Amino acid sequence: MSIRSAAAPAPSVPTGPVPLAHGGRRTTARVASWAAVAAYLAQFGVGAAAFAAGVDTGDHSQGLGVASEALGGFAFLAAAVALAALAPRGVRLAAWIPAIVGLGASGATMIWVVWSRFEPPFELFLAEVALSALGLIAVGVLGAIRRSVWPWWVGVAVALIIPIMFLVPVNSLPLAAVWVAVALTARPATRS
Repeated sequence: MSIRSAAAPAPSVPTGPVPLAHGGRRTTARVASWAAVAAYLAQFGVGAAAFAAGVDTGDHSQGLGVASEALGGFAFLAAAVALAALAPRGVRLAAWIPAIVGLGASGATMIWVVWSRFEPPFELFLAEVALSALGLIAVGVLGAIRRSVWPWWVGVAVALIIPIMFLVPVNSLPLAAVWVAVALTARPATRS
């Protein structure tokens, strides 16, 4: 008789991927949202330093422009992770995919610009903005219906991310505020 057979049975070890539980998805969304907040606040600091030095951060091939682009790319990637963690499962996931893919592609493109020091074709930029804008409007509205993911006012803020980016001066601060609201109020959608 072996020692093992006399003791309690060995615990079962999962052999495949373990799906994230509801709490794990919420934690992932919150951590990713706070990462986006940190990146946007750091981007504000870079912008303030550039303003004080009289440097243009629009040139993403050198200096503070590279730092600003890298932080923006990281913020977009973190935002895509947050939305992916909050997205519903099943059929309703399809409505969230444009926002997740649009933000992820935009963030990856920004990181590619930092690495390569070359701006992508303008058509790629337009496609990513269009996909992100339409997706974020859908996500903002769908996430607010019956408060399935966040309160209505957070849904409005999420839906307005792209207009905030292009129409609001010093946009890093309002964008950070959107992701603070997501981090504090969002919960993963449970319905499919």
